[in-house]
Amino acid sequence: AWAMAYSMHYLVGVWVGRADYRPMVGLTGYTSAARLARKVLLSLHAGPEDGLLDLSFPPPANYHQVRLCAVTGKVASASCDRVTSEWFRPGTEPIAVCDAHVRVAIDTRTSDVASPRTPRRFVDERTFTILPPRYAAWAAGHGVPQPPARVQGLVRLGRRGGAAAGGGLR
Repeated sequence: AWAMAYSMHYLVGVWVGRADYRPMVGLTGYTSAARLARKVLLSLHAGPEDGLLDLSFPPPANYHQVRLCAVTGKVASASCDRVTSEWFRPGTEPIAVCDAHVRVAIDTRTSDVASPRTPRRFVDERTFTILPPRYAAWAAGHGVPQPPARVQGLVRLGRRGGAAAGGGLR
């Protein structure tokens, strides 16, 4: 069982095991090695003035932060609903913008795309993930909500250079 722990000043690695390489019953990295690594790290930091209470790390020098779509790993668009941030050295960051997410105004009465005449109280803006057809079975099996068929067709046309929007597509 092993664990790694680090702070701004120290890196601690702990391995707990048997010299004869036989399995250790009931011990895991969490129940043994991680607890020991934590104790070592806490003992290395004498007090709060030593920086252990500040859990933030300064960004790497000369790197910049980029918001990424957590699903595609591309640069997040305004439609991405799960976003993470990463630090990149200039020139190494992704440049392609996520095209898998689309915000759609849905008419809650019909579950279809809202029109400009749909009363506002019946409009619900939703984010959908439009994946390539080869992922259809996976998406269905994992409960990924699919937009109305009309939206998928419009998005595919937009990706091929045709007209991409109309009505409730954002």
